[in-house]
Amino acid sequence: MRPATRPLLSRALVVSVAAAVLTGSVSLGTLPARADDEPAPGVAETVVGEFAQIWPEYEEPGEASEYADEGPLSYVRTDDGETVRLDTADVDDLEIGATVEVTVGEAAPDTGAAQGFEEAREVLDAEVLEAAPAVPAVPPPAAPASPPYTNSVTVVMVNPAGGVRDSTTLADVVSAVNGPVADFWEQETDARYKFGVTASHDWIDTDASCEDPYALWDEVADTVGFVEGHGKHLLLYVTSTPGGLPGCEYGLGEIGWAYNSQASFAYVRDVNTSLIAHELGHNLSLNHSSSLNCTQYGYEWLCGRDDYGDLYDVMGYTWEQLGSLNLVQAGAISLVSAQAFDIGSSGAATVSIDAVSQRAGRRAVVLRDDEYMKWWLEYRPASGRDAWLGTPDNLAGLQPGVLLRATNSTHAYSTLLDGTPSPQAEWGEDFDYALPIGTPVRINVDGGYYVVTVQSVSSTSASILVEPRRNGSYRPIGAVETLTAEGSTITVTGWSINQDWPTQAVPMDVWIDGVHVAAEVMADRSRPDIGTANPGAGDAHGYSWSGAVSPGAHNVCVYGTEWDRPIQREWLGCRSITIRQALPLANWEGLSASGSTLTVSGWAFDPDSPNTASQVHLYVDGQGTAVTANGSRPDVGAAFGVGSSHGFSWSGTVAPGAHTVCAYAIDLDQAWRNVPLGCRSIATQVALPSANWEVLSASGSTVTVAGWAFDTDSPTGSVPIHVYVDGRGTAISANGSRPDVGAFFPGVGSSHGFSWTGTVVPGVHTVCAYAIDPEFPFRNAALGCRSITTQLALPVANWEVLSASGSTVTVAGWAFDTDSPSGAVPVHVYVDGQGTAISANGSRPDVGEFFPGVGNSRGFTWSGAVAPGRHTVCVYAVDADLPWRNSALGCRTIDTQVTPPRANWEVLSASGSTLTVSGWALDPDSGTAPNAVHVYVDGQGTAVSANGSRPDVGAFYPGAGNDHGFSHTATVGPGVHRVCVYAIDGQIGWLNTPLGCRSITL
Repeated sequence: MRPATRPLLSRALVVSVAAAVLTGSVSLGTLPARADDEPAPGVAETVVGEFAQIWPEYEEPGEASEYADEGPLSYVRTDDGETVRLDTADVDDLEIGATVEVTVGEAAPDTGAAQGFEEAREVLDAEVLEAAPAVPAVPPPAAPASPPYTNSVTVVMVNPAGGVRDSTTLADVVSAVNGPVADFWEQETDARYKFGVTASHDWIDTDASCEDPYALWDEVADTVGFVEGHGKHLLLYVTSTPGGLPGCEYGLGEIGWAYNSQASFAYVRDVNTSLIAHELGHNLSLNHSSSLNCTQYGYEWLCGRDDYGDLYDVMGYTWEQLGSLNLVQAGAISLVSAQAFDIGSSGAATVSIDAVSQRAGRRAVVLRDDEYMKWWLEYRPASGRDAWLGTPDNLAGLQPGVLLRATNSTHAYSTLLDGTPSPQAEWGEDFDYALPIGTPVRINVDGGYYVVTVQSVSSTSASILVEPRRNGSYRPIGAVETLTAEGSTITVTGWSINQDWPTQAVPMDVWIDGVHVAAEVMADRSRPDIGTANPGAGDAHGYSWSGAVSPGAHNVCVYGTEWDRPIQREWLGCRSITIRQALPLANWEGLSASGSTLTVSGWAFDPDSPNTASQVHLYVDGQGTAVTANGSRPDVGAAFGVGSSHGFSWSGTVAPGAHTVCAYAIDLDQAWRNVPLGCRSIATQVALPSANWEVLSASGSTVTVAGWAFDTDSPTGSVPIHVYVDGRGTAISANGSRPDVGAFFPGVGSSHGFSWTGTVVPGVHTVCAYAIDPEFPFRNAALGCRSITTQLALPVANWEVLSASGSTVTVAGWAFDTDSPSGAVPVHVYVDGQGTAISANGSRPDVGEFFPGVGNSRGFTWSGAVAPGRHTVCVYAVDADLPWRNSALGCRTIDTQVTPPRANWEVLSASGSTLTVSGWALDPDSGTAPNAVHVYVDGQGTAVSANGSRPDVGAFYPGAGNDHGFSHTATVGPGVHRVCVYAIDGQIGWLNTPLGCRSITL
């Protein structure tokens, strides 16, 4: 067997008993309905028609391996052309081509449905109405369209529902069939089958999809006029676009029920010689070529079947190469010259067989059993059609050589057997199938076994020795040679061989005190002395078994089991042994305390298992801990000869005070047995931290605490410090740089300073500090309590300006807070009790120069509109730290006077139904801004803007500008109309200058 390093394929293997895999099934005729399969109301249906099967193909080897074990898809085809898909597992014993009556029930989910085919139906009952037609002695005369074809092929390019025509041409497919595909079948069947295209049709679109392949084939057959018949094949090329078209597999072939009763339908989705030849092989009645991996020669024990996985053969899933058709498949549809051996009557013989690809001479050895199984030996060198085995195209690394395949007389299945058995873990990468030269290979059959030895091979032939043997000639022989004990483990050794199976390992059974404790312990260990005494049997016939037992006397018996009759055991002998288990040897050497830490040490080992680390259990005040004695103790190893790794050591933290410590060495074999090492007492004392509170200071509202602390029990660690201000605590760590402390207390390090800063309200405060013990946080060193008074200064400020302009009041000044001299002070301005918050952050370099350190941005200013009259203005500089504190800058009064607008109504005229009003208006308080004028006609008001050009007004009122004219027109009816005009104040809307009311008649 070669190393499992080849990366080509990953194969999913189905684990099964090889005998079940290799045997065929017997036709039952009728399948009785099961009690639990009563049809549901309205679901059961009975159909009558021909039983047919088709094989879906898969392009990727992994996918082919995954789905192939599900078997072919099964159908009943009725006379009217309808099909019903059946659960293949329910109809495994129906014969293809038979006329059947089948009662079907509910849908039976399977991988076919998952791949897009119509759902299968469970089979509740099946009856064969008419057997498949008898196979004639010779094929019926062919009626090809033109000689020399025996099998005519109609090629049709098909685009099923949901597909898109691809770029493949009709000529591509016709050339493949007439060329390499026809050449393959003509050569491999010695011209019995000659395929040729007799009709071809370019692309057609169908209503049917791939989900019902028979509906697809029937629709195409009706369209092109194809009629089913012997030797007539309808081959569809189904578009490859899209690749995931539901139900459309890489290829699909209907299975003929015998080589003289061929099927007609197939499709492919690739112009691949091997694929097309494969589907036509199904039509000729061939099933898939599979492979088998086993752990032992004999092919009766645990094996893994890779359905569809014979990579040598066109009926496997090898799409890249087209080697010779294997002789199992060839023998099913043509004549193969072979020498047959029968387990009941044939004697041993040496046979020479020619290479498969030579197409002449004796090319097979057939081994038969007492039932219906056959084993075929063929020789496949890297020559002729199989020359690719010797080229880099052999990606799987398949071996040239003698190959062994199995089949049966019921189904045309071919199974390639493993020529070099391997462990099950290597099956997925084991592609070595050739029988090794010079190694006897046992093949178990019904009634006995064959021993096959490939003696030699040449470029054209192989010489094979075949030895048929009946069962029961020999029974296992052997001996129980040693029975030893180490601790609670006993080991029994010896050898066994069975002359019926001289190269195979004998399965062994071990019994202890009449109880079966071990089955199938294989006698496969090296024993050259047994091989010498039994030439040709090999050296692998020794056995050894180990297991744990309880102390006391025990009787151990060993039996050899026969391969072909597992229930038949041969007694090889019994021996007795008494297990006396020693208690551990141990010594508790050390118990010490450092601060809050206890340390226990010593050594221990178990004489029953001197090379295994023992367990020691330690209890401190009743609380247990398991410790492994695996530390270095070369002195113990030297004294007892048990190795140097048996020391134990444990450290743990405890509270201050007296403690009781107990130790036990635990037995490795039986944990409830131990050696008490005694109990001892020890006292621990944890020192409180050393600390000094050096600083308590206040700046404004900020309090600062500082000092140092360390713990003599953990001198390099950081001590927690708790600071309480008026009862409210804060935790900090004494890990700041204090090299002076490190210098004064050598060994404690330089990182033991602590510092804390916090903000408080003004007044008297009590500050307390504590150094917390790191080992036991409930213990501490109290550093005392101290009082300190904090006073926050009020802002310094000056209110410099209070002025009025028209309706606008302006306030200005400066302010800063000596507690936060670089921050902006809030300033609150109240006018008649209505407050506004501003910030003293305007430019005032004069303040910065007079008060060094406060900066140049301490000015404030505020402007706001008020009603005419007297107003009270108050200003406050608000403390930045405590907003409820402030510096009152006082209250002042100021009068504001708003000048009414000045205006003149100059024109009131009428023209037809149009009334015109015009004049000018301006507000001295608003400078050049246009003034609003309200015009009322018969009580209906209109707002007009006095923004028209009036340079005469601008000249009379310098600085007011020229845009103060107004004009308004209105459409009115005949009669007397009353017109009133008002100039509106720009600052206070309810102030105005009445320009009077006038009447006009239209």
